[in-house]
Amino acid sequence: DISLARLIAMFQIRRMTNLSLKEIGKEFNRDHSTVLNALNRIEDLVKNDPIKAEIVKDITTNINSRYE
Repeated sequence: DISLARLIAMFQIRRMTNLSLKEIGKEFNRDHSTVLNALNRIEDLVKNDPIKAEIVKDITTNINSRYE
């Protein structure tokens, strides 16, 4: 699902960079409130859906391993 991938990307960018919500939104042609919504939605998914939590964890691990 493209929208889920975009939400996870916004979430990861926010966690791994110092970019503001506005700057992240600009990269996705969205506004800062959309980014904030994405962060909240992914945080909820991670808390309530073990499968999605594992997916986000795997993505984080893969990103971190490439930049170590």
